[in-house]
Amino acid sequence: MVRAVRSGQSLRFVARSFGVSVATVVSWVERARGKRLDWAAFANRKPGRAWNRTAPEMESLILSTRRTLREESVLGEYGADAIGAVLQAEASIAHVPSRATIQRVLERHGALDAVRRNRRPAPPKG
Repeated sequence: MVRAVRSGQSLRFVARSFGVSVATVVSWVERARGKRLDWAAFANRKPGRAWNRTAPEMESLILSTRRTLREESVLGEYGADAIGAVLQAEASIAHVPSRATIQRVLERHGALDAVRRNRRPAPPKG
């Protein structure tokens, strides 16, 4: 594709032959400028996982802690706050995830019991 552009063919011709817009071809050429073609990234997203994604080991620890709390908790608490407190008490964990992160992990794995609240508009005045 980039070779076709370099050999003198117009961007419009390349766009027509690939069935995309001229702006897309321009972005492809910009991504490939100064690089070897096998190193150029033509995907719309970055490769790999997010750098700040919770580690799978931590996610499994959160889920197993929730299971244990649900079965054995005297107070019956097994939410994100209770899981965070148990993880904080363990000395082997260097960094305990925040409450929001624990909640996101539980939601991602379908471990939440509660149904989301259905908000309705307020009744009219009078």
